Amino acid sequence: MELRYKEYVEVRERKRRRLQQEGKYICVFCTVKLPIERPEDEVKADCHHLDGRDGDALTDEEFLSFAHHDCHMDYHDKPKEKLWWYPNFIKNLTNQWPSLVEKEQNRKHSTV
Repeated sequence: MELRYKEYVEVRERKRRRLQQEGKYICVFCTVKLPIERPEDEVKADCHHLDGRDGDALTDEEFLSFAHHDCHMDYHDKPKEKLWWYPNFIKNLTNQWPSLVEKEQNRKHSTV
């Protein structure tokens, strides 16, 4: 498992650097630009796994995305009806990752 985690960190940080260099480092949920971070920064944007973390999905760069911590926690902890950015998130999924739309719409969201 330790080797797998090391691979995940390498893939994640490589994608983070690439998105920063391309000017595409945005929150996958609200689409607001994320701050540029340095490798030595302790706090970085959260990494969200659009297609889960099981098996090869853990290191599948295509489905690794980044998010503001608050947006990420809200996604996991609040009902989708209370997320102001959720309709745009679905629209972006439809455009970029159409295979994930049905999975997302069937996902159990919090009811709190």
